[in-house]
Amino acid sequence: MKRILVLGGGMGGVEAAIALTQKLKGDYQIDLISNRDFLYIYPASIWLTVGKRTLEDLSVPLPQLAEIHGFNFLQEEVKEVRAKDQLVLTLTYP
Repeated sequence: MKRILVLGGGMGGVEAAIALTQKLKGDYQIDLISNRDFLYIYPASIWLTVGKRTLEDLSVPLPQLAEIHGFNFLQEEVKEVRAKDQLVLTLTYP
């Protein structure tokens, strides 16, 4: 099976992983790498600064999104990308 690797667990990375999973419908394994295990909803962060919401209110667990949408989540930190070699070096969190 062919694989696609999405780097980054922000809004763009998560949207890309979801869209690729839906479009390719099982023909590819979609993996998303993020150094944190949650998606932070930045557009709503104004409510955090004025005390109307908490960090938990503005965060969605990436493992939960991965399970719902059918992509794989890997909590790792990207250290180096070697595009010519199609290689991504990461640091895995315990």
